[in-house]
Amino acid sequence: MAESEKPEINFIIYPNPISKYLHVKGPVELIDDFRLFDANGKHIMWADKSRLNEMPNLILGIYYLHLLDANGNTLAVEKVLKN
Repeated sequence: MAESEKPEINFIIYPNPISKYLHVKGPVELIDDFRLFDANGKHIMWADKSRLNEMPNLILGIYYLHLLDANGNTLAVEKVLKN
């Protein structure tokens, strides 16, 4: 299957803005791990999906949450705000 033919996978991240915890709605069984980057592209954190709901003491700002499958492929990138 070509890259352009991949089915779109939709995830909903809530609440957004986040405080200490976040929730993911969608096919979470596909998620193996995640990475969090700040607005400047700096890698902030990486963890397996068991820690996906925990957002440590992040400073206020804009972040990008990358949801990855078991092969390291990006399933989705979601913009989240920390308030």
